Amino acid sequence: MAASSKLRWSAGVLGILILMGGCGVISDTTKPAPDISALLETAWNLYDSGEFDSAAAVFDSVLVLDNLNQEAYIGAGWTEIQRGFVDRAHSFFSLCVSASGVEGNHAAVGEVVDLETAVDTITRFGMQVTYILPQHTPVVGVEAVKIGFATADIFYFTPDTIFIRDTLQPEDTLVTISYFYLSGDALPDWVKWAYLGDAGAFMAEEAYSEAVTALNTFLLKEAVDFLHYPYTTVSQAQAGLALAYFKLGYYKNVVDVLKVLDPDWTPPDNPYDPDSFWTLLRKIETLLAGG
Repeated sequence: MAASSKLRWSAGVLGILILMGGCGVISDTTKPAPDISALLETAWNLYDSGEFDSAAAVFDSVLVLDNLNQEAYIGAGWTEIQRGFVDRAHSFFSLCVSASGVEGNHAAVGEVVDLETAVDTITRFGMQVTYILPQHTPVVGVEAVKIGFATADIFYFTPDTIFIRDTLQPEDTLVTISYFYLSGDALPDWVKWAYLGDAGAFMAEEAYSEAVTALNTFLLKEAVDFLHYPYTTVSQAQAGLALAYFKLGYYKNVVDVLKVLDPDWTPPDNPYDPDSFWTLLRKIETLLAGG
């Protein structure tokens, strides 16, 4: 073998040995896995400081490392609300609930009502109304009531009863209801905050029926304060629920929520009287402001 060839061969072997040695060194000094807790702390600090774009990037990094991290989904969802991307926020909150593995609220769509046992007519606030008993409770939101093909006018609802302004006629033989209800045990805090965030996004979209469902889901499962911006207390969430009910015209629901928040408050005799609307709205605004 020529000297030059030997030199090239030796250099090649040396290079391989160096690479092999280098690989060995790298394997012995592999960087530790990122500290997810530290990343989440950084993300929340950025979020609470108003640096929403930077916070979003860090929350996304956590989800790359752990795609079942409920806290990161919550942070990402609330961050998207602040950035004005409410559709993305809804997606993140939904993923949080899915990642938790627990049951949130359920939809009953087109449930046929037994007209013999689950319907009757009563008087409320000087008006004839019909009440309907759904099969599943507690009810957290009502999407629609149909009498035949016609949509009924919802008056208000409670956890176990739906009231409509319409009175049934002898020819009305089919009534269906679509609503949301809860089942199962108490929800984890991250799931509760997912519903609270979802409600905030729905309120921003003026989707008040959906906001009512989300807020009731949050409130009926041992609600806890949200300790990051906008620092929403349970009482403020209840006041927000009262506002959503007001926007829907469910004034009896408004009164019920306001009485929970302020048991000493005297409501108007008839919350459905237009002269009462300003009284209700002023009370809601006072409570939203922390009063």
